[in-house]
Amino acid sequence: WVDEMKRDELDRYYQGADLCFGHFGSPVLTHAVLEALKNGTVSISFSIQRVTNFPFYLEAPPIFNSKSPEDIADFMIKILNDQARLNQQSYQSWLWIKRNCSEERFVESFRSLFESRERQM
Repeated sequence: WVDEMKRDELDRYYQGADLCFGHFGSPVLTHAVLEALKNGTVSISFSIQRVTNFPFYLEAPPIFNSKSPEDIADFMIKILNDQARLNQQSYQSWLWIKRNCSEERFVESFRSLFESRERQM
């Protein structure tokens, strides 16, 4: 664990890591995972993939989604022993953020909420 630090300082840790653990207590996608994905760091976390009562990403994030210590350990062993797979997962992490978390994507999603609301009225 490290002390609290500014995001650009924290990014250096993500960029140097092969794997990052997100939050497991709540089944949500947290900034700990998004920041790791942004830096192309393979992430392990627990998140509900499809939630119907509030907006969520249309495309599931490329995280290893489990709370099982055995499954997580197996995943870590496999991916850390296969450099091509690690590189591919790293690229998919970065690409997912680019497709789903750009400023343009946020504006588009936010605008669609209003358009959907207008159609309901």
